[in-house]
Amino acid sequence: MDDNVVYRGTSRTIEWAIMPGGKMPGLREWNDLVKADRAKLWTTIKHLGDFGERRNEERFTHERSKIYAIKAWKVRIYCFMTQDQRIVLTNVVGKKQGKAKKADLDRAERIRGNCING
Repeated sequence: MDDNVVYRGTSRTIEWAIMPGGKMPGLREWNDLVKADRAKLWTTIKHLGDFGERRNEERFTHERSKIYAIKAWKVRIYCFMTQDQRIVLTNVVGKKQGKAKKADLDRAERIRGNCING
């Protein structure tokens, strides 16, 4: 079983980005979230896996270039999509304002660029 797979849906597989050396930065941040925040995010993750892109911009938003955000209340999970129908989660951040922080988006792009997933 793949340790980085979060959810294998009927439409897409959702997984953590794996960096060279095997680290998964988003997983560590996910584990630091309180259970209630993980539960709120899980609903959107499951929907993305089963049905593909979510049209509700309050829950799933195109942020920059190839970076998207899964959002729930005060948390964002940045991610990107691959050509083989995977959604790769890069990093998890607290959402203190309505607009995404440039540093968080830069980090998501850097992880995407270094990721061995795609």
